[in-house]
Amino acid sequence: MAKETAVENLPDVPVVEQGEATVTIPMELDDDLRDALEELRETIDEHESLKEQASAAKKEMENAQIRVNAAAQALSQRRRTRPDGWPADAPLACAADGPGDDEAWREVKLEDLDGPAIKPGVLKVLAENAPPIITMGDLAKWQEVKSDFWARDVDGLGKAGQDQIAAATDAFWEQEAQMKAEAEESEGEDGEK
Repeated sequence: MAKETAVENLPDVPVVEQGEATVTIPMELDDDLRDALEELRETIDEHESLKEQASAAKKEMENAQIRVNAAAQALSQRRRTRPDGWPADAPLACAADGPGDDEAWREVKLEDLDGPAIKPGVLKVLAENAPPIITMGDLAKWQEVKSDFWARDVDGLGKAGQDQIAAATDAFWEQEAQMKAEAEESEGEDGEK
């Protein structure tokens, strides 16, 4: 059984059937309804058009990201390394000129760095990495492979851990450079005697 709804004192015109109910709309509102329906159709069309534009823009963004990743990968592959194995512009090696021909630095354990020390939790994360990063040589090799993004690929290593490693290794290179300078100065003084 259909139910009818009408507005009092206005001539009725049935317009919409909805389920079992027939909704009756006054003649004066007929134009308003027609206008509202047309506006609804227009906004639906506009929405569909904007969805298509957004989808196209998303595809363009994804393609741009692919190009950025490819360019970063190409840059990483072109990165030069120094004779001692460190990337030429590795952030942790740039604080000093590096160890030169002496390879003993590669065997220095990260846990032995003392100016400032790397916290045990960070050392544990490095040791559990695949491959483990235990020594300065391990870290240099990892940086060589991973480039500037080396820290991002160590699971569990956050910004604070990165900062600890950077501070400790930068201090190490500064101490190495200072000891090298003192040794050269001492050799110069011995030669003058």
